[in-house]
Amino acid sequence: LMSALTSGPLSLDMTNSSQVRNGAATVLVRAIAAVSCLANVGGEDFVPFYGSTMPGLLGCAYFGLELDHASGCVHPVSPQALSHELSMLRGAALESATIVGEAIGEDNAAMYRSDAEKIMVLALALLKAPADQKAADVIIPMDQLLAGCARVANVIKDDYAPFLPYVLPRLLNRAKEEADISVTDGDESGLEASKRGNLDRDDDEGTESVTVALPGMGTKK
Repeated sequence: LMSALTSGPLSLDMTNSSQVRNGAATVLVRAIAAVSCLANVGGEDFVPFYGSTMPGLLGCAYFGLELDHASGCVHPVSPQALSHELSMLRGAALESATIVGEAIGEDNAAMYRSDAEKIMVLALALLKAPADQKAADVIIPMDQLLAGCARVANVIKDDYAPFLPYVLPRLLNRAKEEADISVTDGDESGLEASKRGNLDRDDDEGTESVTVALPGMGTKK
């Protein structure tokens, strides 16, 4: 399965934006999710595949972005880079890269350290943005970014200390936020769509919804 993934969807040249079109990002997100699952289950047995998967995951995490080394900020290379599809791709890739790094175990932490630094360079570029700006969330969903930072901390231990002044304030702000969620009555069509993994997105309102069947409560959205 790993051979099929690395020679198939994960073999795309992420420096060539023309390759990621016509639904390719959606295929990549699913391939990346498969890598996360395999790394979680395989643990240290995933080490032989590390070299063939991590560069692609990092390439996807940075896809559509340009890093300004002088300022430490990242900028989208085009308006299309801020699309929902590419935001999900970058979030899935960063999430998977940190899952892989954590899965291979502390005995292999040295292998992961330089890649962990690349992940944190991207994370800090987004975390340094003012908290009231939503740009970072558009580039990579903040929940995935913060969860990834936590996994990096779990692996590199004391070496994570320099990143704390940027990560902890965001975590505290996140903990204080009220959940922006509502529950309404759903319908069977929405339930069937959710079962197929399709989210109901309202781009005008900036919302996403999923329909579920709750015992004793019926169908809720």
